Amino acid sequence: MSDDKIKAKLQEVKEGDYLLWNLRTSPQPVTSISDYSFIVEGRQGGRYRFHTSGDPKLTNLKGENDISIKELTVLRPLSSIGE
Repeated sequence: MSDDKIKAKLQEVKEGDYLLWNLRTSPQPVTSISDYSFIVEGRQGGRYRFHTSGDPKLTNLKGENDISIKELTVLRPLSSIGE
């Protein structure tokens, strides 16, 4: 997936959406959004900050390490479609 497509998807993310990234198979919820990032809560206690400006990357908040985003799928709950 190209960086430009990933950047465009990151700009469209809303609180309550679910994300899959980098071959993950279990969707993770977006729990909060700020001006330049948003937080995703993992199922096993992980927390991730996705950066919406610059290179497509996220920060694992437990280990404080940055991870490049190579693929991204945004899943929107059915209840929010059409809002």
